[in-house]
Amino acid sequence: MSAGPASAGPMSAGHTSAGHTSAGHGSAGHTSTPLLEVRALAVEYDGTPVLEDVSFEVGAAEAVGLVGESGAGKSTIARALVKLVPARHGELIFRGVDLERCTGPALRALRRDLQMIFQDPFASLDPRMTVGRALTEPLEVFEPRSSREQRAAQAMQALARVGLTAGMASRYARELSGGECQRVAIARALLPRPRLLICDEPVSALDASIQGQIINLLADLSKDEGTALLLISHNIVLVRHLCRRIIVLFEGRVLEVAPTDELFDAARHPYTQALLAAVPTLESRARPTLDARHARLRHDGTHAEPVRGTAAAPFGGTAAAPLAGTPAAPPARAAAARLADRFGGSRASRRGCVYARRCPHAQPRCTEQTPVLEAVSPQRVVACHRWRELAGQPGGPQKTGLRQAPDR
Repeated sequence: MSAGPASAGPMSAGHTSAGHTSAGHGSAGHTSTPLLEVRALAVEYDGTPVLEDVSFEVGAAEAVGLVGESGAGKSTIARALVKLVPARHGELIFRGVDLERCTGPALRALRRDLQMIFQDPFASLDPRMTVGRALTEPLEVFEPRSSREQRAAQAMQALARVGLTAGMASRYARELSGGECQRVAIARALLPRPRLLICDEPVSALDASIQGQIINLLADLSKDEGTALLLISHNIVLVRHLCRRIIVLFEGRVLEVAPTDELFDAARHPYTQALLAAVPTLESRARPTLDARHARLRHDGTHAEPVRGTAAAPFGGTAAAPLAGTPAAPPARAAAARLADRFGGSRASRRGCVYARRCPHAQPRCTEQTPVLEAVSPQRVVACHRWRELAGQPGGPQKTGLRQAPDR
């Protein structure tokens, strides 16, 4: 797929899975038909569930962020939307058409409006094509009546738009740096002028000076051209700057969806609180005031004291002094069991909340009953058994202290 599809937008206005609360969480004032609807999406790799019961909506010209740690399933959602991985079940409705049932010419007609910026630019570019050829190929498909000169002119404009010179058109991907490759991939995705653009870590490979240019370009696409964005990123500050709504994903399940400012002001799910608490700040007074235990939470659910001690002299030959708070190594069998539970096929039979093993507020029912998405407000949902009581406790949601993003 020369110019993979893409998209972005708000969270589902009504969770359609059995047992889930319908919670109209579309954009404020959004009453028109969503541009994209994802309903109960499930994906598996080699029999291991990767996504389970994922539902959300994307409105026209709406920017939505998709956040979560590595392995949460963010890129898998993107690949499922552009049909690079098959869905085990669920519906992907784009412009009123079910993509899972769409093939041939009908699917090709939709691809112009559904484009994607891939996380790995080298893998998404054909090594046998020059940059110019990679840019004009989508135009040959979507604008067959345009002349060669017209397509070449559009390709040059696209290169200039992402800060590259016309001389780049004669080069191959192997002759470019990672940042240059990424900008070529961005230019290619923008050429068909899509209505929905999926951005999978679009600026992670770019220098800081170029990042600002691309971020402004994406913001202008949403504001001026009405392009919807689905932004996948580990950069929480970037997501806050560009997006009006944020979807929080953990181990293949949606844990919380909220308008951006509401999420940063008072996160409801313990995982969201931990995610925001991990955002680095320059001023000590601006550090998040969320439960300090999250900062020391290990993946296996235990807590560690701050690491102190002296590192071994690099050439001294003496052993390093033990670090305060370092526990004794667990038995091999227990360690293997934790690894199998974390990375193995245990998702298929897991009960309860997927975050329960790491949650400092977990109770027995959290490991037995899977929480459903509940409406906190007309535009906000959370999947947590205890969100109501935690909202009023010291360990519950508090002001994060993070600097307010500029108006979007």
